[in-house]
Amino acid sequence: ITGTPQFMPYFKNSNRISRSEFADRYNLPMGHKWICFSGDDITTSPYDQIYLRHLGESVLKWNMVHDEKLHIVFRRCPTDFSIRYDDVLSDFDNIITEIRPAWNSLNKSGGWDKIVPDKEDNVLLVNTVLHCECVINVGSTMAHDFSLYGKPCIYIKYNIDNKNLTWNVNRIYDNIHFQTMLDLEPVIWIENKTQWIEKLYIALYESENAVVDSKKWHKKVALYPLEKANERILQSLGNLVK
Repeated sequence: ITGTPQFMPYFKNSNRISRSEFADRYNLPMGHKWICFSGDDITTSPYDQIYLRHLGESVLKWNMVHDEKLHIVFRRCPTDFSIRYDDVLSDFDNIITEIRPAWNSLNKSGGWDKIVPDKEDNVLLVNTVLHCECVINVGSTMAHDFSLYGKPCIYIKYNIDNKNLTWNVNRIYDNIHFQTMLDLEPVIWIENKTQWIEKLYIALYESENAVVDSKKWHKKVALYPLEKANERILQSLGNLVK
């Protein structure tokens, strides 16, 4: 076991740019707190566009009553080329900025086996994590990315009223790797549409315990030290060819 190299870019200081430069590149409002909504592939979470709409509605309400304003940075799943987000991005264009992943696809089928990231995406992803206050998604490993910089994650865990009886959000969290949480509380759970503003407040101002547990959880599922993953991979490959 060598550990995954996916976290290596976070340990390379040259990948980091200033908040102001990041804002200039993607036309983000400097005076707002940025929160990241990271999308899943359409099979894992077919109603992400509705969750994003619920978040947008909640941020509008938040900004009406709080001095510290929020802005959503939307990063879709690299394999998601669908138009399912178009309406919500249009309706909330003043508070949602989409920053597409810098991945190259061989076709538009959306398969993970036909798409790879550019080096540019290392910089994009690192600075999204560095400059956003928290991440929101359905069960994504982006929770681990954000924990590296001491940032909390909100996991969405409520169903959308629909006639699709083949999908249930609870099945996502029945996957075996979530059992490694055990007695930890490494994420902030939102289990009802009415909880958005409450959970956003916790993520922004009362997330210390969740961040501590998120680091403990990460150490259960990833091989540390993370920054030595490439060395371990090269060493293992070398041993195989001896």
